[in-house]
Amino acid sequence: MTQVLAWWQGRELREQWLIGILAALALIVVYSFLILGPAQSRAQRAKDDYDRAYAQALELLQQVTQIEAAAGSAASPQTRMSLQETIAAAQLPPATAIEERGGLMRLSFDDVDAQRLSSWIGRVTAQAGGQIESMQIQRSAASKVSAVIAVRQAR
Repeated sequence: MTQVLAWWQGRELREQWLIGILAALALIVVYSFLILGPAQSRAQRAKDDYDRAYAQALELLQQVTQIEAAAGSAASPQTRMSLQETIAAAQLPPATAIEERGGLMRLSFDDVDAQRLSSWIGRVTAQAGGQIESMQIQRSAASKVSAVIAVRQAR
């Protein structure tokens, strides 16, 4: 150590400044290549990973939304129960559920009294909170009809 100190003191002030500046520049270069560069590249990789994961999450959300829209959800048990209660209250025979999709139930009635079916349609909206989406009604006999009625559950 004394040899280095003697060498340093043997330099002129201008040489000491020049060596100090070169040493500082060397430290800056080493710092930027060995510490700052890898840290920046890790940060960029983390940002890229986040962006990729975010894009995948959005894509999955969009796919889930499309699947739910295509398949829909079945009518809730409360909706089914309300419909059964209104059918019983209108003194109709039990309906056959043809299809349930997206909260929409298609019900089939065969040879039922037209007046009772009309009464049931009023009860669906008033009591069960359902909404009639479509109806196909055909006369099957005197005052008897067969019908396929699509009912959307209340939201």
